[in-house]
Amino acid sequence: MKKILIIGAGDYQVPAIKRVRQMGYAAYCVDYKEGQPGFEYANGYKIIDVKDKEACLAYAQELSIDGVLTWGATLTLPTVSYIGERRGLL
Repeated sequence: MKKILIIGAGDYQVPAIKRVRQMGYAAYCVDYKEGQPGFEYANGYKIIDVKDKEACLAYAQELSIDGVLTWGATLTLPTVSYIGERRGLL
């Protein structure tokens, strides 16, 4: 099963997490705050500051992700781009 990493797991990311799962992919999330609503719908998650590109990349590599995205948050775009470039996903 392909694995998608969603940067952020707050209310705005819940629809994306659900959609990734509906499409048959495994959804993994990172967020800085414990108890985020998206964690409930994810296959797995890790508490990481979404601005910490290196820590998020390390989790992406640990999972051997096939894709990375965010939804509803411009703050997370640099991290998505960073991971996508380093993992050769762009």
